[in-house]
Amino acid sequence: MPFKTSMLKVIVIVLLLIGILFVSLNFLAPSTVSIKKSVEVSEQVSIPHETILGSKSGEVRVYSDIYFPAIYIEANQTFQITWVSIYFADAYIFTQQQFNNYQSNESFDSEAFTSAKQDGSVAYDVKDSGYYVADLNVGADQYIVEFNESVISYTYQTHYVTQMQNVPQKDNLYLYVGITFLVAGTISLLAVILRHRKTLI
Repeated sequence: MPFKTSMLKVIVIVLLLIGILFVSLNFLAPSTVSIKKSVEVSEQVSIPHETILGSKSGEVRVYSDIYFPAIYIEANQTFQITWVSIYFADAYIFTQQQFNNYQSNESFDSEAFTSAKQDGSVAYDVKDSGYYVADLNVGADQYIVEFNESVISYTYQTHYVTQMQNVPQKDNLYLYVGITFLVAGTISLLAVILRHRKTLI
């Protein structure tokens, strides 16, 4: 009888310790499963806002330049020029210094350039704030041209889209196992107490 009681006590201690271990694991390193769920994901969407800075139209002499006065553009904006012509035209976006060099025939460097017939456009994403010049060089005599410059600024909004993703989720496996051992240990402990009382009687 004493041998059996002592063995039961050992079983009680082992069951309770295992139960405490699993319950602790559930909070320290919980068991997880991967479940496919639809989740909302945020993304930043840029919304462009165009502001017309100037517009010109009319007859142009052969190989003439049409340009707007230098305008200050903030970084992270887009400087854009558009035109409609009958013949070909070369379009430039200059910094103020590049434009001065261009006029003195020292250099033809520009931030953005294109050569096109009739309709055309050039856009430059400004990296450094400063003064910029929009220039259109026409290649034929007396034709009607429309020349516009604008700046595009951006605002950002947070949009939410639904996506299917594998999401790790706590499944409380350790907790359930731990509780099972604790219950078994508690029952065994009650059995030890009852056996001890019977022995006393």
